[in-house]
Amino acid sequence: LYYLIQLQSHNYNVIQDNNYWGNVGILWTNIIGGVNAVEIGDDIAASQACLSRATYMAQNQANYF
Repeated sequence: LYYLIQLQSHNYNVIQDNNYWGNVGILWTNIIGGVNAVEIGDDIAASQACLSRATYMAQNQANYF
């Protein structure tokens, strides 16, 4: 996530998009949710679902960022 934001911060127009910070929040929530699902809830299926959503967003960043 840090690397993605670092690359995009060089282009001011990208981070001024209306949906940019909302999508960053969703991506962050999915990453942290994936970690917490395993560490707190011991739920690997929920963790995988969160991380799969985060991976999808990162792989399709032209649509989200």
